[in-house]
Amino acid sequence: MNIDVQTLYYSAYVAFVFAVLLFGALAFRQILDDLELRRKRVGEDRSAFLDPLATAAVLAALLLSLAIGIAVVAFREPSIYWYALPMILGVQGLQMAARVWFQRSQVKTRGLVVRSVLFDKVKVVPFDEVGDVEFRHGTGRINVIVSTPSERVRFRIFPHSAPLLASMIHTSCGCDVRHVDTNGQRFSTSAKNDL
Repeated sequence: MNIDVQTLYYSAYVAFVFAVLLFGALAFRQILDDLELRRKRVGEDRSAFLDPLATAAVLAALLLSLAIGIAVVAFREPSIYWYALPMILGVQGLQMAARVWFQRSQVKTRGLVVRSVLFDKVKVVPFDEVGDVEFRHGTGRINVIVSTPSERVRFRIFPHSAPLLASMIHTSCGCDVRHVDTNGQRFSTSAKNDL
């Protein structure tokens, strides 16, 4: 293993510059989203739910950057480009982790807020417009489909979050939640939190 300390410092500086850009863009997007929600007056936060697929992608990206870092240190000659690559990938993974955390689906006092991790979309579903809610159970995730008179809004949650979300939806808008298995067979309708 051959590590050049000065090259490592320069590489860390390059990764730091990328981090400033990435986290600056994340902060800007978060401010825009918060202003949009304030304009739509959806109320205070009650609970938030992470997207399981986005969480798994972030963990995979962080593990990949760690593996690339180990491979670069073990097998490559010291170079700013090779040392900076795993650091930049690690910073990107941390930025995506922060983005997944900030872009959680939220239950507010007046509605649901569904945000996309990859796209600039914030959808607000007021509780008085919710007509039908369906939980489609999959492997390691639940796809939630909220129907309104004008659209269907979809998002994903972890299975352990389903009882809380079903209870909050029923309490806030009075509608029941249908639970559907992977084959499309309906297996229960929950009013509170019975799964």
